[in-house]
Amino acid sequence: MLYTDKDPITKNKYDVRRYIMVSEDSALKNSQPVLGVGLLADDGSKHHNSHQRLTQSMAQLIINSTLDFMWCVDPDRFGLLAFNQSLSDYFLRERGIQIGIGMRPEDLFPPGKYVTKWHEIYEKALTQGMYSEDYPVYTGTRFLQLTVNLIREKEKVIGISVFGKDETERKLIQDALSDNEEKFRLAFMTGLDVFYIATLDDGLIIETNNVFEEVFGYTREEAIGKTSLELGLYAHPEDRARVVDALKSKGFVRDLELTGRKKDGTLITVSLSIRVMMLGGKKHILGVIRDVSAIRWTEKALREADTKYKEMFENAIEGMDRVSFDGHPLAVNGAMAKILGYESKEELVALASDWGSRVWFDPIERTKFLALLQEYKTVQGYESRLRRKDGGIVWASHNSRLTFGEDGQAKYIDSFVQDITDRKRADDAAERIRAGFEQGAVPQALTSLEGKFLKVNEALSKLLDYPPNQLEGRQFNDVTHPDDTNLGRDVMKNLLENGENARFEKRYVTSKGSIVWVDVNIALVKDSSGKPLYFVGSFVDITTRKHAEDESRKFAEQLKMTLESTTTALSMAIEMRDPYTAGHQRRVADLACRIWSKLNISNEPYEGLRIAALLHDLGKLRIPTDILSKPAPLSHAERALIEEHALAGWDILRLVEFPWPVATIVRQHHERLDGTGYPDGLRGKEILKESCVLAVADVVESMASHRPYRATLGLDAALEEITRASGTAYCPDVVEACKALFIEDGYMLPE
Repeated sequence: MLYTDKDPITKNKYDVRRYIMVSEDSALKNSQPVLGVGLLADDGSKHHNSHQRLTQSMAQLIINSTLDFMWCVDPDRFGLLAFNQSLSDYFLRERGIQIGIGMRPEDLFPPGKYVTKWHEIYEKALTQGMYSEDYPVYTGTRFLQLTVNLIREKEKVIGISVFGKDETERKLIQDALSDNEEKFRLAFMTGLDVFYIATLDDGLIIETNNVFEEVFGYTREEAIGKTSLELGLYAHPEDRARVVDALKSKGFVRDLELTGRKKDGTLITVSLSIRVMMLGGKKHILGVIRDVSAIRWTEKALREADTKYKEMFENAIEGMDRVSFDGHPLAVNGAMAKILGYESKEELVALASDWGSRVWFDPIERTKFLALLQEYKTVQGYESRLRRKDGGIVWASHNSRLTFGEDGQAKYIDSFVQDITDRKRADDAAERIRAGFEQGAVPQALTSLEGKFLKVNEALSKLLDYPPNQLEGRQFNDVTHPDDTNLGRDVMKNLLENGENARFEKRYVTSKGSIVWVDVNIALVKDSSGKPLYFVGSFVDITTRKHAEDESRKFAEQLKMTLESTTTALSMAIEMRDPYTAGHQRRVADLACRIWSKLNISNEPYEGLRIAALLHDLGKLRIPTDILSKPAPLSHAERALIEEHALAGWDILRLVEFPWPVATIVRQHHERLDGTGYPDGLRGKEILKESCVLAVADVVESMASHRPYRATLGLDAALEEITRASGTAYCPDVVEACKALFIEDGYMLPE
């Protein structure tokens, strides 16, 4: 459709408040040659008669039926007045920009030569009227032939229309063949993309460049004389059908994205463009193939990064918050609520609706913080005091970024907030240490070579909750946790023999019996002759960190339990859809894991295979229940629908980040060694070993169990079937391991 601003009330961000309609360019009515349809921006409220609506509809139909670009801008600010679908699709696809009415070159391109170039183009039109020129688009890989004209109404210039015809393929071929065969070959062979020429009637490749080998793994000599089918370049037959249909209907293919297969079987994502040409009096095709796998991988990585960011936000140990610039909390995580002493993040958002006055302790500190953000956009390590729910003060370090809205106004602040209260206290203590050992805030002690406290400062006394006179003269092991008594003694012995300082962690027991974790930094003091005198030690309370590490371990165990619960829930959902196979997935999982252990591939149970087996029929959620539970043989169409479940299961599970290839195992569990399986017809080593194990387990359990359309065939029939197809459909070692389980080990399927 033609983009128009049809709402006379809503004002967009470029202050364009008008109807945008399409009318004929007056230039088309004079003696100049017709080069395109002009686009006119005008007050739509003046054009409500039926004739003009018909004119608009016809113009829109013509404009949007072309693959070329058409747009017009106002003659003053060069802002967009109208544009066709092709231009909108290009900017969204290539630049990630959703263009809109009123956008200027400065909004469409980064500052630099392209903004300057478009100003020159529009100004040239205003100066000399209609003209044409070739223009390389922003990516530098495509070319447009521009026709620029003025739109007039009653001799007044009201717009500048631009018709951009994509001349990329023409220029590529023209440049390649312009002078002589050698120049053509140089351009053809040194391209960064795959270039190839093939006959149109039978598809035989008659020439290609060296990039063909880089992308697909076939040398030029291997490719010439073969067809794409013989080389297996199309991973999916339907993709080739799409190419053939496009060539028949339009005579060309442009930027068609599909899945290709390399010589080694690796699947890649490519963009294909094809143009039919005459060569030696016979029709040929010139193809350009670009490997866009890295681009798609990057896009996927960005999506995954977004998911990981959300998970990180919720589970981060550091506090994280998003606060509007005027001081209203938009989002906080649990760690932030914990730092500020709230029970939950919801409570924090509800009670601290005015972030500036409720959370920040010192308004001057916040004012300075906002000023720095406005000036530099980011602030790192900004330290401030925050107010806890109970009124207490916590020192925090902010790493923050200010985000602006489309109107250029400050919108919100994202911050990582770290509780640095302990560090600030340590810093203050370091300052006081200069005043002497006794007043130092860092716990310190002088210890004899035999391990007695000679002198302790007030900080250590407080840490251990003993008066100094009750510590001095005592062995440090008297207040050491029983499990750590040998640790300090061994460190001191090692220092006397081999070194001068050491650092380690240990536990002390306070006078009240509570345990304090400390980071001990101990040094051996010697006299001028090198004779050991005593040890000096400083102690840092790391109890909070140790507790946090324990919490992290508990969190990891909780995640594992969540994964198990989710897997079980999905498995139950599948069984509810197909009650006749209740327990099938659980029995298959048990048998598959037993086979895996029998193969001696790993001494550890394979959790990934177990999960894949429990979810291998997940794709059946997309299949109607009347087909799943049909008490009669399935029709060909129903069978085809059932066979889609492996691919459907993969499509669901590929979005989940397992530490094992669960999605691929599920996709391949109906593949067979001889290529007769589905959905991809893989052969031999193309199939994962896990999928081979799951395939055998699935068949044996299915045949040995009752189905709605038949009675159980029995275990003997199941073992006979996998023996018969061993080496053709099933892996021989997997078949033998399965048979050994039942025959030698007496294994029985669970109830």
